[in-house]
Amino acid sequence: MTSDFQARNDSTERLDRLSASEYFAHFTRVDKPNDHILDILARDVWLEEVYRSNRTVVLRAWLAEVAKDEETANTVICKIARGDGALMRLEHEYHIYQYLEELQGSLIPKCFGIFRAEPTGAQGFDEACLLLEDCGRRMDKPIKDMSWQFRREVVAIVQRMHKIGVEHGDIFDYSENNGNILIRHIKFEGDGDSEHVVPCIIDFDNAKEHQCRVPMDISRRVWGVHSQRGRQFVCQEFIKIANDLDWVYRECLVHHRRRMKRLTI
Repeated sequence: MTSDFQARNDSTERLDRLSASEYFAHFTRVDKPNDHILDILARDVWLEEVYRSNRTVVLRAWLAEVAKDEETANTVICKIARGDGALMRLEHEYHIYQYLEELQGSLIPKCFGIFRAEPTGAQGFDEACLLLEDCGRRMDKPIKDMSWQFRREVVAIVQRMHKIGVEHGDIFDYSENNGNILIRHIKFEGDGDSEHVVPCIIDFDNAKEHQCRVPMDISRRVWGVHSQRGRQFVCQEFIKIANDLDWVYRECLVHHRRRMKRLTI
């Protein structure tokens, strides 16, 4: 039996022509089977399609009892996967969010759980949904054109992740509209009505365990990482970030493949 997801995804019909009650009729929480996803989402409001690939679709949905046309409407992101490979990646991403729990709600999205559809025919569980906080929109310009403060905060988030023991893996995947960084607008107490733009990192399906060998807080250095006597910059993810962010001002020494090579930035 072909699932509703597969039938719709293989057709030309857009998923934002469906309401949450139509799409998520059979999704329950994995760790709490009595919790239905429709207890959280507004049932009769149309979904908004954000992104689609062969095995994954990302939707924006509205929380229960909040109308879509209200200015204060709170939204969530539904990242849905089908097929064994995509399901494994989604479950892996869910476990990474659990591992990074202390960063949720500020530096990365808050994760509300993973939900799976009831079995259909002989296929069994073939769809899952990761429910996440909606943290904003993707950048509308290259990361190098963002402010120095914004780029420094990206570096700070990555280093927090590395200290916990997680490497993201594809923060700057430019096939995904300027990478996996969202722009979050926040207000600080006592700062009037002014808004601050801060980064929020998403998409952890390629993340992995990591033991970072960079001991310093490079986000607070004037030009990031410099070569130093007896100390080398040895984290490969930071090397890539330094290049993508225009972070390193001078040449730095990089220990790579057991020999020293000179990296010109």
